[in-house]
Amino acid sequence: MTIKTRIVDYTQDGATFEGYLAWDDAATGPRPVVLVSHAWGGAGDFEHARARDLAELGYVGFSLDLYGKGVRGSNPDENASLMQPFLDDRPLLQKRMQ
Repeated sequence: MTIKTRIVDYTQDGATFEGYLAWDDAATGPRPVVLVSHAWGGAGDFEHARARDLAELGYVGFSLDLYGKGVRGSNPDENASLMQPFLDDRPLLQKRMQ
């Protein structure tokens, strides 16, 4: 088993996001992808570790980014401000997870 990882920049509606991809490079054939979403503070080491854990189990793990590249909350007020648009607009949340 050889777990590989890489940062993946992607865009949606003109905004840039930064995902984290993890997979077993020794595996062959198609594998299911499992999305790892972050808590209200934004993506970080915890979510990246979960993506690697999933890769070790035979999945492709992808830690997604809801807020945008480099956007992270640093306190409860900022975190709430970042998450609130997704609580108010569930279709937006679903779109960011596609």
